[in-house]
Amino acid sequence: MPNKGKNIYELPWRCNNNPQCFLEITRVCKVGCPSCYQKNGFIASRHKPLALIKEEVDIFIAALNPSAICIVGGEPTENPELPQVVKYIKSKNILPVLFTNTFNLNEKILNQLVQNGLAVVYAHIDSQTGQFIKVGATEAYMMEYRNRFVKLLKPYRGKIYGMISAILSDSNYSDATEIQKWAYRNHDVIKYCVFTLDGYKSGTGTKRKALDAEKLMQSVWPKFCLNSCLRGTASNEIHWGQAVTWVDDRGPKFLNYKLVSLLDKTHHIIYRKNTTIIDPKLLKILPGLFTTVFVRPHEQGTIDFCAGCPDQTIIWIKKDEKKYPILVHSCLSQDFILRGYSDEEHELNKTINNLNSRCIAACGYKNKFYSKNLEIIKDWQEALKYPTHY
Repeated sequence: MPNKGKNIYELPWRCNNNPQCFLEITRVCKVGCPSCYQKNGFIASRHKPLALIKEEVDIFIAALNPSAICIVGGEPTENPELPQVVKYIKSKNILPVLFTNTFNLNEKILNQLVQNGLAVVYAHIDSQTGQFIKVGATEAYMMEYRNRFVKLLKPYRGKIYGMISAILSDSNYSDATEIQKWAYRNHDVIKYCVFTLDGYKSGTGTKRKALDAEKLMQSVWPKFCLNSCLRGTASNEIHWGQAVTWVDDRGPKFLNYKLVSLLDKTHHIIYRKNTTIIDPKLLKILPGLFTTVFVRPHEQGTIDFCAGCPDQTIIWIKKDEKKYPILVHSCLSQDFILRGYSDEEHELNKTINNLNSRCIAACGYKNKFYSKNLEIIKDWQEALKYPTHY
C-alpha cells in the first residue's frame, strides 16, 4: 500500500497471525468512564465463568497465533478468578497482559499475579476516567496515580513491565507531551504509551489523526516520528500509528522505519509470531525499546477499522438455542453492546464473515460451526441486529 509521501513500515498483522487479542473476563466496573461502551446500566453484575474463559483462550490461540492475550473487562481485577486466568494463559506459552484502571491493584494482588506468570500491566490512568472527569481533574493531578502505579511495579523490574494509556479529548490533548515526558522518565518500568484520539470514539470534539499527534510530539521532540502503522479497512489513513524508540537515561532516540522493520521481521523469524507486546525476557537483551502508539478508533456507524486489528475479541451469538463464538474487532463488539439487542429480538440467519473484505472472519476452532456457511454482511445496520451474550 502506498505511503503517501511518508516513510513508514506497514505492520504485517493479519486476522490469522495477530500479535494480541482481547479476552473479556467480566463486564463489572465501578468507575464508569464516559467514553466506555459498558455503561448506562447495561453492565451485568456477574463475571464470565472460568471454563468459558479457558475456552476463549483456546479459540484465540487456534485462530490468531497471538504472542499475548490481553485480559480486559469491565475491570478484570473485579473477577476473583483473575489469578487462574493468568496462570492458564501462561501455561499456553502466551504472554498474559492485564488491562486495569489500577484502583483495585495492590502489592498483594500484583505479587500473586506475577507468581502466576503475569508479563505486562496496562494501566488506563487519565483525567477522562470516571469520577475524575466529574471533578475536573487535570493530567497534572493524575500524575500522583501514575507514580503510584510505577511504585507498585518497581520491585518486579525485569519480570514484568508497565504500559500507560490515556484517552485524549479536547480538554487534555495538549497534555499528551507531559504524559510522554513522564513515561520517558520512568523508562525502566514503563515501556509502552498508548494515546486514544477520542474525537472518533465519543463522536464529539475534534477528530484528530495520528499524524496530528505526531506533530504535537514534534513540538517537544523535533525528531519524533511514527515509524510503523496499520491503516484503515476502508481508507488509507493511519489508524494505529507507532513510534518505536530507544530510551535510556540520556533521553529518547528515534528509530528509522527500516530498523523497526528489521526488528519486527527478525522477531517473526525467531518466534513465528507477530508482536506488539514485548516479552520481558527480550527487554533484558534490548532494554531501551519503548513504543508510543496513537490509535484513531473507528467512527461509530462506519466500517473503517484498523486493518489487521490487534484488539480482536469474541462475541457469543445464538442460533437454534445453541451459542457460538465469532471473532470481531473490539470496536465492533462495542457497538453490539451499545445497542443491547437481546436474544429474542432477532433470529440469527447470517453471521459476520467479512466487512469491507478485511474484517475479522469467524474461526474454525475444533471444527465446530464457527466457519461453516457464513454469509457476508456489508450493511452496517444489518450487522448490528444480531443477538449477543455470554
